Amino acid sequence: MATKKIPLHLACIENNDTIFHMLLDNGAKVNAKNYMHQAALHHAVSLENLDYTKYLLNQGAEINITNKKGETPLHITSYSNDSTSFLYLLLNDGANIDAQDNKQHTTLNYAIMDGMVQNVSILLDHGADVSLGLGGNYTPLHLASELDPSLNDDQYCAIKIIKMLLNKGANINKRTYMQKTPLHLAAQLGLTETIQYLLDNDAQINRIPFYKFTPFHSAIHGDNAQSLEVLLYHQQEKTQQKKTYH
Repeated sequence: MATKKIPLHLACIENNDTIFHMLLDNGAKVNAKNYMHQAALHHAVSLENLDYTKYLLNQGAEINITNKKGETPLHITSYSNDSTSFLYLLLNDGANIDAQDNKQHTTLNYAIMDGMVQNVSILLDHGADVSLGLGGNYTPLHLASELDPSLNDDQYCAIKIIKMLLNKGANINKRTYMQKTPLHLAAQLGLTETIQYLLDNDAQINRIPFYKFTPFHSAIHGDNAQSLEVLLYHQQEKTQQKKTYH
């Protein structure tokens, strides 16, 4: 039964080593949940306390325990400024890398949406599924193709992430339930560098979805003249190449 205030949780939050260890050494329930269904392990990870996280795991904390949002401790690493050590620790201890929360998001999805290139690399190296879709059949590549390059200090984070996903076998022409490919999404948002990278990696420029929208239509719909310019230039180049070869 979930309770509102749990001594072990308070010890984690207050960073009180003495009480934290005393409670666990005297039989405190390591997986007890509060009203948000959070366990002590969720708190330790979210507060970036690596020592507490290790100790809780050694005391039998359930590594894939979920909170009210369906988030595991691995999901919580997405909110951390220094999550690399936690990713390695949890993954090496057997965390389910493809666990989905109530919104069907995996840790990989959150790392992508935050433009966290290093975290994406770690997750992919540990076998994160690049084809696992969420609501609307959005894959990690769709999410990366919508990534704003100004999201963080690395203006090329989107390209780096897309490259990693493609290297792991992501389908560049995968459609959402609305029949949009990653190229459609990038074109509508005016992400010209992403558009160019997708085109350079064989994204289909004339892919026609159910609603008869090609990436050209998406660019116009998004009122993005620069997107349209990149698409038209690419198509003209392809047309010229065909004429040259024939």
